[in-house]
Amino acid sequence: MFDDDDMRTIGDQLKICHSVTQLNLYSDRIGPSGAKYLADGLKENKFLTHLLMGENQLGDEGARHMADALKINETLGVLYLHGNDIGDIGAEGIANGLKVHKKLYKLVLADNKIGDIGAQYLAEALKVNTSLCVLDLDQNQITDVGAQYLADAIKVNQQYQNKVFSQAKETHEEVVLAMKNFNYGEVIVEMQAIQSSDIVGEVLFQQAKRALNLILNDFMEATRHKAITIGNDIPREKE
Repeated sequence: MFDDDDMRTIGDQLKICHSVTQLNLYSDRIGPSGAKYLADGLKENKFLTHLLMGENQLGDEGARHMADALKINETLGVLYLHGNDIGDIGAEGIANGLKVHKKLYKLVLADNKIGDIGAQYLAEALKVNTSLCVLDLDQNQITDVGAQYLADAIKVNQQYQNKVFSQAKETHEEVVLAMKNFNYGEVIVEMQAIQSSDIVGEVLFQQAKRALNLILNDFMEATRHKAITIGNDIPREKE
């Protein structure tokens, strides 16, 4: 298990290592000072693409160190910082890093203490960031207010719009097929599968609900017309 002192060595190695592309530091004992050593290494590293640092003790200070590295690093594509006691201050630092960094496409900030203010910082970053495709904010302290900030950012960021609308179309098609086959269990499974706490998943869930309501309305209308048609075709006894 690595601690802050070990991060001094690892950070120094990152400055000169040209072969390591993935680094797993999950569930160690890394705090703010260790994050600082690692961030210093990342600033000079040009090869690392995946950094997994979930379940450590970075806190807001450590998160800001990692954000500083993002402003300079040009290769990191995946960053896991879940379960690190990161709050709104740390989220602000990460958001500032996202405004500059152009390679990160997956950022996991689940199981932290980010609230609506932190969500607003991240939303502002999403409006200008063109690379991020996955932002995981599961198990934080974000209410409907913070979710709205993120939803508004999606409307501005074409990258997220393309992702949402593409997946919503696929979801609609799958729900339609399940309804046509009277497979209501599959409808429920599909709806549950897309409902998630990250904002993209929530948007998809709302899209699917609207699609399902439209399908149900169409289904009920078609059934009503069919019943009328059948009724009209039934021979009536002459009085």
